[in-house]
Amino acid sequence: NSSVLTNPEPLHDCIRKLFGHFFLFGASGLLTVATLSTIEDAYIFHKKDIIIVASCSGLFLALLSELIQYFVPGRVFAFTDVLIDLAGFISFGAILFAVVYFSNKKKIHKN
Repeated sequence: NSSVLTNPEPLHDCIRKLFGHFFLFGASGLLTVATLSTIEDAYIFHKKDIIIVASCSGLFLALLSELIQYFVPGRVFAFTDVLIDLAGFISFGAILFAVVYFSNKKKIHKN
């Protein structure tokens, strides 16, 4: 019978993965989509390009961060961490993309 009080390791791992991977990469996703949306306003990108460029950026950052860990003693490359990173990046980026998209659509509809 293992509880969090006698074995805090699973809780520690969950919190570390949630905050160190999912939310940190979520913040990166927000910033990436915000930047690309600003560029889209200048008519350099189209909406579908924002989704593609942001997703590729998230995948690149996730793979790069894990690849760097591979070369650090005591750390390993974990594909599950890449997936968690990418999930955070895409989730937060998609939320912001939807907010920007629907607010722009509402502005266009008003005019």
